[in-house]
Amino acid sequence: MQEFRAILLGAAILGGIVAFPQVAVAEVMDKEPTLVATWAWALVGGALSFVGWRWRWWAGAVLVLLPAAYFTGLHFELTDPYVGPDIVREAGRGYVLWSYSAAAVFIVLQVAGVWHVVRRRPHVAS
Repeated sequence: MQEFRAILLGAAILGGIVAFPQVAVAEVMDKEPTLVATWAWALVGGALSFVGWRWRWWAGAVLVLLPAAYFTGLHFELTDPYVGPDIVREAGRGYVLWSYSAAAVFIVLQVAGVWHVVRRRPHVAS
């Protein structure tokens, strides 16, 4: 009797999953980076490249490449006509706003690093 109930319960669960596939929907956000990962890229990548800019200009230029590629890819996903609306639907506008805020922090760190390089250059008298 116990085995029959277990088989019946398993069949009911399996039937429910097959009959109602929207119960297990994971379309877009399971493939997108979390906000924690995005902010880690912004802060760690931004700080490392900022230090690189201050040390040597070429070090900053090299260290900025990987985080810049990450944020470029994220921007393309958020603005994609097929994926972008699903991201907003599943994660909300806050995900998009916080992602772009992290990108802005990264850009500000790069501008500050480049500003340091430009300010440190010797000026030629005209």
